[in-house]
Formats: sequence, structure tokens, C-alpha cells
Amino acid sequence: MLIYRNNYVFVVMPAVLLAALLSATVSYASNPTAGKNITAEIRSSSHVQTGVIEHVEGVLVVSMEAAEMLKLEPSGACSDHQIVSLEPESPEACKYEEPGPFESVLEAIDGPQVMVSLGLDSNRLGSRAMRYVDLNTKVMSERIPERFKRYLGRSTRYLRMMKNILREEGVPEDIAYLPLIESGFYTHAYSRSRASGPWQFIKGTGKRYGLKIDWWVDERRDPVKSTYAAARYLRDLHEMFDSWSLALAGYNAGEGKIKRALKVTKAKDFWSVMRTMSIKRETFNYVPKFIAARQIALDPESYGFRNIPYQKDFTYDEVTIEFPMSLDVIAKAAGCDEKTVKDLNPELRRWSTPPVDKYSLKVPRGSRETFLANLPKIPEAQRITVKVHIVRSGDTVSQIAHRYGVSQRSIITYNRLSQRALIRPGQRLIIPVSYKTSSR
Repeated sequence: MLIYRNNYVFVVMPAVLLAALLSATVSYASNPTAGKNITAEIRSSSHVQTGVIEHVEGVLVVSMEAAEMLKLEPSGACSDHQIVSLEPESPEACKYEEPGPFESVLEAIDGPQVMVSLGLDSNRLGSRAMRYVDLNTKVMSERIPERFKRYLGRSTRYLRMMKNILREEGVPEDIAYLPLIESGFYTHAYSRSRASGPWQFIKGTGKRYGLKIDWWVDERRDPVKSTYAAARYLRDLHEMFDSWSLALAGYNAGEGKIKRALKVTKAKDFWSVMRTMSIKRETFNYVPKFIAARQIALDPESYGFRNIPYQKDFTYDEVTIEFPMSLDVIAKAAGCDEKTVKDLNPELRRWSTPPVDKYSLKVPRGSRETFLANLPKIPEAQRITVKVHIVRSGDTVSQIAHRYGVSQRSIITYNRLSQRALIRPGQRLIIPVSYKTSSR
């Protein structure tokens, strides 16, 4: 990275390259025909020492004359050994978003800045990309092998279904391995940035692609619906960037950040953008990380993974119910346990299906006819576990909710109350409760 401010050029690079450039600068200074007064200093993050390199990375400070002699001339792109001017009004251009070790040194310097990526030459780009792939492969196979083994074990539950959906939507089926690095194929995965589900959608993007997210359900956790949403999002990103690697980068960082990086760097592909440091470290490592995970999944034994506890394929029957039902009642009608119902319907956040006119529900493969046959035998009043509360003087919805261990929202929803509705003594309220609460 090269930063220009006022009359000095700060070059941030590995120590070996720094020493080479310093040597070249000193040779220029010793040339009597140059007629230039060139100074060179090595700056660490905390102090300045002339001609000494103490850290793996340092900052070389040379005069503008030295920069000219070394042909460090401004250009319009952030490619290798080039400089691009970063004006104050465009703070995103070629910028490392993570604070660097020399931030304190640069804070005191005023004026516009110029940054440059000092990555590998274009003819060695494949080597650098593979270096990141190899690093991620080692992390997965040597540092977190047991954790990644669990991810591989869960993957077989959903891979067939996901590949079919991706093919249907015109997306390469190998992208089905993306949840390995997003969520480990865990449907209830929830990140610090509030992304949820196997494809780790944030709320806004999930809703944009048709996923319902409310108090009752979170369809980001539905492996089928979220895969359709991910396929459409990735397809849109590919149409936008005409590159699957850029589409994956956009999936990680957001399309806006990738657009800005391409505009600033004038790059045409992900690997060129990766070399410019104009995207966050997490994003430029994202594609190599995906490649590494896919390689391991396709041939795990070559990377030391053996006796993987592969899970069975995600299979189910689908039924439509026209009234809310408690999960324990659904399990009874389908001839299975409640845990199985929850595993097949991870989008359900409560003890019952939502209070809507129709809801599509997954039941174990082969149990559809059993469920439909048993459903009419269950009295309507027993299809959802409820209690009836008769309102007394002084009661509030908040107090009633606390008494039964449920939320105010569930009482308001089931009784079709408005947020500000007053309840009256003698009024009967339906209290939807879990099986354990109802049996107290």
C-alpha cells in the first residue's frame, strides 16, 4: 500500500520488499548525476528509526523526488505497482476498512491520500489465489477438523435438495457448498450481524427475496425457501457482475460495496479487486474460503477427514392445514415425536403454526396419509393447546401474559386485539400456551 500526503510518500509493504525499495532509493541518492536530495526513513507504528527494519511490515518515507525516480506515478486504477488518487469526498476508494498498524503515524498528516496495492504481478495471480485457498484448507483440516467434520456430516442432509433448486434457478449447483462457510448447514445459525439460517440472510435481504420473518416464523431458517431465495439473489448478482466470483463476493459484502470497489479500481474480475485491498479482508478471503471448503467436501479423505457422521437426506411430505395447530398435536396426528416436526419445520419459532387461514407444513416422508386420516379425529378445540382466561377488574394484557408465561403479542394475535385495545372485566381471552404450561 502506498500513501501520499503533502510532500512525502509512505510505502507500506512486507519487510523484504521494503528493504529492496530502500536499497533502490539509497542508490538513487548516491548517484551524483541525479541532482536530487533524497531522504529515506523506516517508520514503525510507534517510533522512527533511520535505516532499520524492526517489524514484518514497515513504512518507508521518501521525498516526492524519490517517488518520481522510482516511477511511483499516479494512475487511474489500484492495480499492482500503480497509484490512484483518493479524494476526500470518496472515502471508500481503495481503502482498507480495518485499522492498520500505522494509523497513529498517519493521523497527524493532512492532505489528500494516494493508495496502491503492492500485490503480485498479474502473471502470478493464480499462485496468490491458490495460496489463500491452501491457507483456508489448512485451517479447516488442521485447526478446526472436528468442527468442519460436523459441517460435512450435516451437509448431506441438504445438498441434494439444494443442488436441485440451484439447477432449477440457473445457478451452478456447486454453490450448494456455500453453507459450509456460511452456517455449517445449521438451520438455526445466527450471526452477530443478525444473519440467520443456512444461507445467512440478513432480515432486509431475506424479505427482499420473499422470505417471511415475524414473531411466528423465520423463513430464513427454512432450508427449501431460503435456498430458492439464495439462488435468486446469486443469480441477480451474477447478472449484475457477469462473474460468479464477484457474485459470491457481493453475497458476502453486499452488491453496493463490490460496485464501488469495481468503479474505483477499474477492475474486471474478483481476483483483480482482491489484489487492490479495496474490499474488506473477510470479503477477499471469502471466495478462496469457499473454494477450499468445496475441495474438501468433494474429497474429504484426501484432507484427513474419515468416519464422517453423514446425515440422511432431507425428505418429507407436505400437507396444508387451514387452522393453527400445536406442534405436539401435529406430531400425534403424523405418528411421530414433536422433535421431528420441529426438525422438518425449523422456520417455526413458537409452539404452534401461525394463526393464518392456510399453512404449508412438512411431515415425515410416508406420513401424509396418516396425518390426513387422523386430523378429523382430533376435536377442533384440541388442535391447539389453549386456556381461557376470564378478565377480572384490574387485569392488563401484560399481567395476564406474565401469569401464563406467554408473550403479550400472542394474546393480542389470537384474540384479534389492537395494540391499544382495552380489555373489560368478564371478557374471555384465549391464551395459547405450550403443552407443559397447559398441563400445570
